[in-house]
Amino acid sequence: MDKFVSTVENHEIPLHPLDTQAAFLNVPYHFFYPNTNQSDDFMPNDVLRDSFYRALERFPILAGYLRSEGTGKTTVVVDRNDLNMPEYLESTSDVLFSELQDAKFHHSSWPNGLSTTGPITVASANGRIKLMNVHV
Repeated sequence: MDKFVSTVENHEIPLHPLDTQAAFLNVPYHFFYPNTNQSDDFMPNDVLRDSFYRALERFPILAGYLRSEGTGKTTVVVDRNDLNMPEYLESTSDVLFSELQDAKFHHSSWPNGLSTTGPITVASANGRIKLMNVHV
């Protein structure tokens, strides 16, 4: 993470009013991948985490926070000294890929706790909305 923080440049991105229309809804994406090679080292967490931070280097806006003004103007503020880091969770599950596949990936077959957020955006304890949540 320190490498990512060292690459961040402070800036502000003004949002168009239409951008803010969807700002209060979470759009979850869930991806499942088979371990076709039966590798013991399939999707290692350290590699995924490093890739996550490298992606953030290209899209630092996802570590910003929303600032709303009384005029209706909303801005994403990226401040390297005050980052709103995306939530990054790692977990394992006893649910097999074949079970998900047999259920046609229906949400009822998913592991408990897979979704990190609900459908409506909620501010965290510090009053900020996370602009991204990741759960691997």
